[in-house]
Amino acid sequence: MIGETSPIFASSVDASLGQITVHITNGFYYNEKPLVIHCWSEDDDLGEHTLWKDNEFHFSFRESFIGWTHFYCKMQHDTKIKMIDVYDDTKEGIKCTYTLNCYWMIDEGGFFFSRNNKLCNRSRRLPKRARHQSSIPLAFYGSSNRSRQLPKRARHQSSIPLASNAY
Repeated sequence: MIGETSPIFASSVDASLGQITVHITNGFYYNEKPLVIHCWSEDDDLGEHTLWKDNEFHFSFRESFIGWTHFYCKMQHDTKIKMIDVYDDTKEGIKCTYTLNCYWMIDEGGFFFSRNNKLCNRSRRLPKRARHQSSIPLAFYGSSNRSRQLPKRARHQSSIPLASNAY
């Protein structure tokens, strides 16, 4: 099912809607352990996928004409686990309509969403002190209730950082 539309997604959809593709990329700088993801919707289980540094998992579908299109993913990096909504037609659907692509980058800094892949694929250089540490704290698994603020320039590139609450 990676990279292609399953016939299951074709049931109860409006054929006039474009096919949407959700891309999930492992952007961890230190990657001794892979990012393991398991994605599903109410109707479909996309299975478990292991992503090493810079690897991508993607899936395509058409939005449901009747009902609600919603995909969840459980993400695990080492012993840390988080579940997020990777596609909800009332949120990401509105943001992804123009490009028909939703990009997610997961790294030490959190979960980053973009509809145009420019921010998600940009090269990220960690501060010098962080590059020399054997492990980087994972902000999105922390207990902070604050959302990450991206630099002003990045906020204007349709990137939306998610809150860093523990699940």
